Amino acid sequence: MARRLVITKAGSPSVLDVIEMAMPQPKSDEVCIEVHFAGINFADTLMRLGLYQPRPPFPFTPGYEVSGTIQSLGKGVKEFEVGQRVVAAMPNGGQASHVTAKTSRVIPLPDEMSLEKAASMPVTYITAHHMLHHLGNLKTTDTVLIHGGAGGVGTAALQLCQWAGVSKVWATASGHKADVIKKFGGIPIDRHQQDFVEIIKRETDGKGVDHILDPISGDNLKRSLKVLAMGGKVYSYGMSAAAPSSKRSLLKAYFAWRKTPKLDPLKMMSRNQGVFGVHMGTWNDEEVIAKQLTRIMEGVKDGDLNNIFFSSLRDDKGTVESSYSASYFFDEDERKYILLKKGIINELLDGVQNRITTYEEHVIQLGQNLPTYTNNRAAAKSTIELAFSDKKTDSAELQSRLLLPLTTLILGFLAIPLSYSAPKKGRYSKIFLGITAYFIYFISTSITKKLYLIGYTPDFMGIWWIHIIALGIVVLLYYNDNTKIPGRS
Repeated sequence: MARRLVITKAGSPSVLDVIEMAMPQPKSDEVCIEVHFAGINFADTLMRLGLYQPRPPFPFTPGYEVSGTIQSLGKGVKEFEVGQRVVAAMPNGGQASHVTAKTSRVIPLPDEMSLEKAASMPVTYITAHHMLHHLGNLKTTDTVLIHGGAGGVGTAALQLCQWAGVSKVWATASGHKADVIKKFGGIPIDRHQQDFVEIIKRETDGKGVDHILDPISGDNLKRSLKVLAMGGKVYSYGMSAAAPSSKRSLLKAYFAWRKTPKLDPLKMMSRNQGVFGVHMGTWNDEEVIAKQLTRIMEGVKDGDLNNIFFSSLRDDKGTVESSYSASYFFDEDERKYILLKKGIINELLDGVQNRITTYEEHVIQLGQNLPTYTNNRAAAKSTIELAFSDKKTDSAELQSRLLLPLTTLILGFLAIPLSYSAPKKGRYSKIFLGITAYFIYFISTSITKKLYLIGYTPDFMGIWWIHIIALGIVVLLYYNDNTKIPGRS
């Protein structure tokens, strides 16, 4: 049986699950690929958080890029053979053990390229190539500003500019990543310490730049428009401002959306400017995709394109390490290591000076086992399944699922007459007190559930008792309050 990763609903990484599926069968002009490596991109994270559109309805399998070997061929396919090493750009669904892909989106791999390296290239390089060349018609004399210049698309765009002979390329990133940008011919701008608007205006004599790549959106996009040259183009291909962390925050997403500029075509018309929204997952011109993949592989073969495969920030926040390949291995004692090849370590020694170390190979012992994901979420089960389950986690989930809404409903019915039993002057104070008490009750319920799961409270008590105490207190308060008012006792 084949397997695939699914995002069951919007939320934290706990919403991920791995399920079995029937072996996919290729149609005509398709191949079935046994996936060895599948890329994970920021778009996948945003889709998991429910902040990226368009996306398939939940549950669905993410993944825009894979590498592996061809397992079977569809009818009429003659340009590939079974067992051949390939890389593919997927419209979605790549994070699975086996996938089918159109032949126009599949490229054979040269012998010198590893499968793990190949899987990290399609999304970043096609996105950058699409913006700069297909949409932007990049010329040697153009000027470029790349936001997130040390990221996947950022480093790909830097190399494409370098390959095209563009000399004036600025890139924003955290200060400790400046050497990554310099390595690919860019001029670094510290996004935390420097104002890119001020720098671009100064360096271009107020003219601005011809191309701006923006994966951040929000206020960053609004400020980018201030340094867009006459006839310039902005490419918006993400909204990382809406998801600054792995946790879902609709409030942060809302504020990021609110800060995103509302574009006025009439104002932009006077300066002949353009703004492109770029989402390669929805691009359906297979001929363009095929040409871009072929061109990118030419750059890889010629040594003009070489992606950073591994990048990590150390705990001291002053050391960054980047390398072109990474792989895991075990020693005789079953300890895990990561092997990095052809990399650079940038150390911030005294807050001012940097020490740069380059290496051919660097081995790091992992301090703990790599995490393996097991899905034991009780929320994935129906209430009936929970009722007949012997698992403690299921019992806790059942009690929460039944009692929390029930108690909330009862508290609500009691709180309304309780608030109106008070004189008008003190009514709002009681309403505020009731809201505060409910939040305390809600937090107490969560704490009680955790205490029950770790065995701190006896099994027979469960988490029922916290609801009974909460109801008892409210009923007592209501009774005492009720007897104080004439005609109510």
